Amino acid sequence: MWMLWLMVDAYSQDTCFQVPTRLINAISNPTFENDVVPCTSGYSLVPGWTSPTNEVPLAFLNACTDFIIPDSTILNEFQIMPNTSIYPFVPQPIPSGNGVAAVSDFGFGGLYYVYPFHKSYLATCSKTILRKDSLYQLNFNVGFGKHRDTVIKSPNGIFLGPQLSLPEEKFSLFGETDCGILNSAAPIIGCPSRVGWILLGTVKVNGAPGTWVNTSIMFTPGQDIQALVLGPSCDTVFASLDSFVYQGRTFFEINYSYFLNNIQLFVSSVPQPVLSISSGTPCTSSFNLQMQPASFYAGSSIQWFRNDTLISSGQASTLNVTSGLGGYGSGWYFCKVQNDSVCLNTDSVYLHWTPAPALSPLGAADTTACNGGNIVLRPVADSSSQFLWQDGSTQSYYVVTHSGNYYVKVSNACGSVQVKKTVNYEKCNYNLSVPNAFTPNGDGQNDVFRILYNYPPAQFSLSIYNRHGMKIFSSSDPSQGWDGTFKGLAQPLDAYVWTIHYSDQTGVSQSLKGTVMLIR
Repeated sequence: MWMLWLMVDAYSQDTCFQVPTRLINAISNPTFENDVVPCTSGYSLVPGWTSPTNEVPLAFLNACTDFIIPDSTILNEFQIMPNTSIYPFVPQPIPSGNGVAAVSDFGFGGLYYVYPFHKSYLATCSKTILRKDSLYQLNFNVGFGKHRDTVIKSPNGIFLGPQLSLPEEKFSLFGETDCGILNSAAPIIGCPSRVGWILLGTVKVNGAPGTWVNTSIMFTPGQDIQALVLGPSCDTVFASLDSFVYQGRTFFEINYSYFLNNIQLFVSSVPQPVLSISSGTPCTSSFNLQMQPASFYAGSSIQWFRNDTLISSGQASTLNVTSGLGGYGSGWYFCKVQNDSVCLNTDSVYLHWTPAPALSPLGAADTTACNGGNIVLRPVADSSSQFLWQDGSTQSYYVVTHSGNYYVKVSNACGSVQVKKTVNYEKCNYNLSVPNAFTPNGDGQNDVFRILYNYPPAQFSLSIYNRHGMKIFSSSDPSQGWDGTFKGLAQPLDAYVWTIHYSDQTGVSQSLKGTVMLIR
């Protein structure tokens, strides 16, 4: 395994924004004042700002209402946008003015991921055109709200719970050449990049509940930009759910929100340094990175970083990165240049290696299975691989239910391999066996995950858990199987953990644990 850590000292790119800049009057209403409908907190837009999405509401909160939206307003909005929740408490005092904007980032939908959908964004038209190849800095404040215990029940019986502000969020800035896109009849569905918006820059922000954090995004447009969108990055995925109890029932919270204030735009008198890959591809053994500073940076010190961690030997204008022992390995790389008046970072570049397909992606050439069960052939391959099975299927897996020879060709950018696997079904001698996959698609075949046994066990219990550790099925009847649902909701394609406790024919207690693949 290649991985030798040669790095020391954690580093934050946020600390390297020392560059001559001047404030430009490009952002209208940076503190979200509302002169049209004064003393209002809700979902109506304020001067200078609009919402480019129609999935999650964008809210503007005012100090005169203690930054709280009335329950009736929330319920009215819920009738228009079902992805509506109760915002947490706004940190006090706010950095500037009387207003804040609230953007939301939904990590889940029901019991499954809906990434990258369900996010809200702020949009504005810059009063000046942001010129190609110039260096800009967008400053803004991010508020991390304190959790509220409020719960609202809608007329149709749906509970609207409080949102949270997780301690870390990643924000992205997108741009477009023409402000006319803000009046488009086709609003953004999910991530702005899905409809052609240009990603200008990102920043990770960390904060404790009840605090404001000032942060910046530095960017150099590749073309003239006038329309701007700011909000949660497209690659944010939340791995946990928060729960709250209301009237004796436990609810899982899936919505997260953050507050924005005092958005200002600065322009720099120096260009941003450029990092490029001078040689190497994901199929070669190494990459060569080249730092290309402008003449303004002549004599500056250079320091390379991997995943925000300093590379102790990285002070040259080039860096060789290999996947072998001592070669730093895959990750995000960037370079810092610094002199007496300037400290700037390049954009980050992600380096990784794509291994050629394994010579034996299906493991052993022969496999024996129990009659009445099924096995899943899942080739060992990277996420970019493509598959071609003997019957023309291009799925990343193949469900086997009878004896035979099975073939698969695995291909990626670095090569391809074709292999055969022979599967033989036979009667099993042991008392109990467990399938490793099922397909609850209603075709009457293999629709239920059910334990197979020659003799029914005297004592028996089966439990099934999803990837978050939530128990979604249990039974003490060995003849009862799981149909792939939880509380009436069909569960997504995934691997689920099962545990079985039973007594065999000799009265000895046995425990088994494994996974089953739900395939749709």
